Amino acid sequence: MKIPIFKARNSFIISIVWGVVILLACTLPANRVSKISLFGINYMDKVFHFLVYFIFSLIIYFDLSKSGNALRNKYFVFIIIFLIPLVWGIIIELIQFYALLNREGSIADIMANVSGIITGVLFILITEKYLMKK
Repeated sequence: MKIPIFKARNSFIISIVWGVVILLACTLPANRVSKISLFGINYMDKVFHFLVYFIFSLIIYFDLSKSGNALRNKYFVFIIIFLIPLVWGIIIELIQFYALLNREGSIADIMANVSGIITGVLFILITEKYLMKK
């Protein structure tokens, strides 16, 4: 017999681990992060932000779906899927800007994060709609 509170505590473990991985990756010294550029623009950094936050939004959706009742209110689900990674990304950028000597916080990184989150939400919406037709 599963205890509902125990299930709720464990339902977000993957999201929490992914959030910690993002934090660790984003606080590495800048000289350890490869700098690949195109036309003098460091675009790989933005691609990294996009992909990591796209995956983050999918993981949060997956974790919410394990909790069962959370998916009843779709509006609430998509607000959570958007806000958690957004706030986490802003916090990390602020840490980089104010607390780390070897890193810089960037509005462009936040925009790449938001792009990944929005793409993740759209992917979930399209996938759900497609799967419901079957």
